[in-house]
Amino acid sequence: MTYYILLKSDSTIVSGYNAEGLKNKQKAVGGLIQLVSLEEGMTAYINEEGLLNSLPVNTLATLYFRNANVFDRYLFENQEVLGNVLFRCESEQQYKLLEASLKLAKQVNRLEQSMEDSDVR
Repeated sequence: MTYYILLKSDSTIVSGYNAEGLKNKQKAVGGLIQLVSLEEGMTAYINEEGLLNSLPVNTLATLYFRNANVFDRYLFENQEVLGNVLFRCESEQQYKLLEASLKLAKQVNRLEQSMEDSDVR
């Protein structure tokens, strides 16, 4: 079975996203898709024209890609992921692990933002 998680550029995590078929994958990322291999059994789909369309930086996806050494294997402008990212997992274990790690990263990111905001004041 295949499992999908949509990570929107505003850090919204949509678990169990229905992404079967090309049209649903394109809808998820908002345009033409580019496949990015992450690890055995896990891939990501990103918008192929993210830079051209000035899509916003997806902070959580950028952190995930950096930690998975994706930027060492693929050419990314400024080593940032732009727009929505659709993750595809081939196992339930990968899916649950990815879901948990994205939720944790989201909480850490919120905490860091909160700390930065309080330092500014």
